[in-house]
Amino acid sequence: TFYTALYRAQICPTLYSDVDGRYLGADREIHQRAGGTYSTFSLWDTYRAAHPLYSILQPNLQRDFVQSLIDFGEQNEGHLPVWNMFASETDMMIGYHSVPVIVEAVLRGIYVPKDKAKLLSLLRTTAERKGYRGLDDYRKKGYVASDREDESVSKTLEYAYDDWCILQALQKAGASADQQQLYAERAMNYRKLYDPSIGWMRGRRQDGSFQAPFSVYKWGDAFTEGNSLHYSWSVFHDVQGLIDLMGGDKAFTRKLDSIFTLPPVFDDSYYGYVIHEIREMQIMDMGNYAHGNQPIQHMIYLYDYAGEPSKTQYWVREVMRRLYSDRPDGYCG
Repeated sequence: TFYTALYRAQICPTLYSDVDGRYLGADREIHQRAGGTYSTFSLWDTYRAAHPLYSILQPNLQRDFVQSLIDFGEQNEGHLPVWNMFASETDMMIGYHSVPVIVEAVLRGIYVPKDKAKLLSLLRTTAERKGYRGLDDYRKKGYVASDREDESVSKTLEYAYDDWCILQALQKAGASADQQQLYAERAMNYRKLYDPSIGWMRGRRQDGSFQAPFSVYKWGDAFTEGNSLHYSWSVFHDVQGLIDLMGGDKAFTRKLDSIFTLPPVFDDSYYGYVIHEIREMQIMDMGNYAHGNQPIQHMIYLYDYAGEPSKTQYWVREVMRRLYSDRPDGYCG
């Protein structure tokens, strides 16, 4: 069971350069570099856990992955890839998750940039892109407006995490206080979408009002492949801040508990049909915990931060017991 999962984790990214190191770049020019150049970076899927795994098990390969991301960004008008395949940006999914992959490698010492200023500029031009997926509103208001952009909550939360990663790179490089302050503020933008009246993340319109009508079960709309019950936990960089927003350790733990007890309710007002992630939740019988998809997979570990490590241990064991096996259906999602 373990080695099947490990094997699947090695399928992508894919080696893209030819035997002599040549490859077609994002600028449609032929480039050549020693070592492998890689593509097929489904970063929304892999920045959370796969790339940290590569950093531990295969740091030399991770270094080539990071160089490939940087090379693509330099050839792509200063925009790091969102989800690139061969010489093209597919723009699939959300965020700019090349950033955490690159920054982690820098902080671990796996990747040492030859030109630190050039790399910082590439991180910033990616995050400060104009006219792209709600970033204009995000810069001005601190959130992506729900009446102007789909998946607005998910985009805001994931931009905030990526911005925190840029802050770490700026701090390591000794960047100016002004630059650091900008990204320190952007990293806290997640707070602007927390609605204390209901205790969950919620879309906000351009005028500052919260999106209405609203249901925590509503799939899609302001969320990417999930709902508010899944995405309200997407504050990887400031868990204590999220705990404080939700009322402290005990209230936070109760809210975590509720994910496993609230039945998966299908609100068809957005999609109009039962999508496969919801069907998987129903089959798994773990309430609204959707281990078969990315946005909530880290949630179990948040019990540790609230002083309840035994609940992390229990649910990790349950996930392993219920959802993984050596049978054909033993690999959920």
